[in-house]
Amino acid sequence: MAAMTRHRLADLLVSALQNGEGVRPPTEEEFEEEVQAKCVELFLADQRRSLAKVPSLRVIPRLFVKRDFAPNSIAEHTRREARIRMLKKQESLLLEQEHLELAQQLLLQHALPVVAPEDAPSPLDAGAQDAGKAEARNWSGGARINYDGFCQVREQLPEKMSHYFEPSVFLHFPRDAQGAVSIVPIYQYMVYRDGLLRKRITLGWYDFTGAGFLRESDLDNFVQDEIANSPILSQLEKTFETFYVCTAVRMFLFFLDPGRRGKVRIKDMIRAPILDELLALRQSAVLSEVCSCEWVSFKHMNRPLFTM
Repeated sequence: MAAMTRHRLADLLVSALQNGEGVRPPTEEEFEEEVQAKCVELFLADQRRSLAKVPSLRVIPRLFVKRDFAPNSIAEHTRREARIRMLKKQESLLLEQEHLELAQQLLLQHALPVVAPEDAPSPLDAGAQDAGKAEARNWSGGARINYDGFCQVREQLPEKMSHYFEPSVFLHFPRDAQGAVSIVPIYQYMVYRDGLLRKRITLGWYDFTGAGFLRESDLDNFVQDEIANSPILSQLEKTFETFYVCTAVRMFLFFLDPGRRGKVRIKDMIRAPILDELLALRQSAVLSEVCSCEWVSFKHMNRPLFTM
């Protein structure tokens, strides 16, 4: 069969669309269902072949399956597509600044009133009290919220934030005699969890195998991208970038790979202080003086090793 030129293929596609004017193209949901059905069909066919080859699998399941890392295999393409979809779905759960401000506002709104005995207002001037100052005092004074208010906050927040207000989250914090918890740790918990998720997603894009580890080559790609994203590291000379990348990767492997396996667990990396130090250089060039003593800074890397 002769090779089809691009123009010939385009003509065939145009003619096919013109001949099928009454045919409606499949929607995204229908296409997803078709792909899902095809994947299930392939899985069941592979399972039948395995049972025919090893009948004991009907009683004793296979405890280990060697992963197929062939670049053009169906398993590798499926795994890559699943990883990309998972990361995009997780990105939709990230919180913006307006989400955090809304949560803070609702926590203050449903918090139990905090009135110190020495600061208790008289009935005459109670209505003239400034609401903004009262909210600031409640926030800094350790305002507390009970479970009923906690549930009301969850109902008024977007669906993507509901997992921050589960019953298990409320029970995680210490409660007083009235069963109320402080609202400040709840807000700090949201910020902390959102920060961990951001770092997990960032590192997940470099986990090409989808095994939850970053190899040395993956760390190289990550540090090189950080150089481009940082206003401080972008000032590095091109001849110095290779040395910087090598030094940074070796630091990650030294602290986070005690077994010397040549890879780092993402779960350990997102909680490592050295990752926070590297990501802090993204914020502004003003941080150059603050981070001048850190190993990730340009000044620290470029300092002379020996002095006469």
